[in-house]
Amino acid sequence: MEPSEEEWDRFSTYARRMREITEPLAFLPTKDAIRILSRRFSTAPILPLLRSLTWLFVPSERLQSCVPLLVSPRLAHIRLHFGDNSPELCLPIIRTLIKASGSLESVEITPEFDRPEMQEAVSLLLLSCNPNLLHRFCVASPISEAALLHAAQLPGPQEFSFRGGTPGLTEPLPPSVFPFLRTMLISMGGLPTWLEILRYVQSKHLIELSVDFITGGEGTLPALSSHLKHSGIHRTLTELRLCPGEEWVLHGASIAPLLVLGQLTSLVIFADCRGRQCVFSLSDRDIEHLVKAMPKLEVLSLGVPCSRQMGDDLTVKSLLAIATHCKTLITLQTHINCDSIVMSTHECDASGSPRSHARPDYDGCPLRSAIFGSCPVPMAGEGGIIVALTLLRLFPRLYDVQWHPFELMSPWFSVISTIGDHNLVRRKLAEFGGSIRISLRHWSHDTAAY
Repeated sequence: MEPSEEEWDRFSTYARRMREITEPLAFLPTKDAIRILSRRFSTAPILPLLRSLTWLFVPSERLQSCVPLLVSPRLAHIRLHFGDNSPELCLPIIRTLIKASGSLESVEITPEFDRPEMQEAVSLLLLSCNPNLLHRFCVASPISEAALLHAAQLPGPQEFSFRGGTPGLTEPLPPSVFPFLRTMLISMGGLPTWLEILRYVQSKHLIELSVDFITGGEGTLPALSSHLKHSGIHRTLTELRLCPGEEWVLHGASIAPLLVLGQLTSLVIFADCRGRQCVFSLSDRDIEHLVKAMPKLEVLSLGVPCSRQMGDDLTVKSLLAIATHCKTLITLQTHINCDSIVMSTHECDASGSPRSHARPDYDGCPLRSAIFGSCPVPMAGEGGIIVALTLLRLFPRLYDVQWHPFELMSPWFSVISTIGDHNLVRRKLAEFGGSIRISLRHWSHDTAAY
């Protein structure tokens, strides 16, 4: 049944108010409704003022029919997550979006479909965007060399996602690429194309870099460090995320190239120990060199911790180095040696800090959240209390502590319980002290009035 003209007028009034669609469209229009809408809006968009379109669900044939109806000449922001569905269902949607690319400012499309048809469609989408408007282009699909060179010279992009499946460059790069880049997300599968580009990035605004490298682990970070120094990005970069392959090992030599990044506020190294031998081989000296070189760190994540007991190379001194040199650290994730913490208690002075490392000007680290490896805690409950008190001495504001991997009936429960009791008592004392100050203030006011 066709709607009346009065109903169409009422529908158009509401449709003009729509500026954003953000939902997994669980209730798509029926085929009959799509046919009626297509016939009514054959020459004009249904939502003429729509600015933002977000779809986070698996596409279907009905979705393909809906997209042309929703494309608006003012559409600026697109975020599509197609799931792992066949690219045949996604290609028509991307090709439809090309028609609205003239007004696009931000594009995000996932996941990756490494197929020539998808590469061609995504490349054409990038080439069709208005260079003066586009500022974010994150697409989990390879792009052509022509599209890559085009993007490298755009005045607008501030965030760009680059995939390693993109072919190597056959033409020379211009002297300066990505002049206004702020965030760069790189995923590569062994191709060095992204390193070539990074060497010529002249942006003075690049502050966030994320690199996933599958192969070439041992030589990737030295090359990365060299290119960052060549382009001067090491002076501005504040956030670095590394996701290495399974062959990579976290030791002093592997992180040494990163020591030139003295402005970092966030360093996340996602080296996972699950399903294989522990890849964490950092010593006290390695961690001390790292935190001395990066005193502005607020987030430090050195791999995904495991339950392996650390050797004598990693002791309580590494935690002391972090607490001493990282005066702005809020979040920490690393391995820990509980044996060293418990055994060092007999060398502690009354303040709870090892004598050989005590500093009269030490006022604690502002760390709030920490994730440690669930290594064995000696002396069961008593050892857990010692570990907790040592952590609280080094990190007085520590509030949230977790261990990985999580295990039931773990001695780490006593660590968490002690820290929780400490924070509860401190909070109650603060409330009690506040009420005393309020009472004294009222007493002083009443006395003065009298």
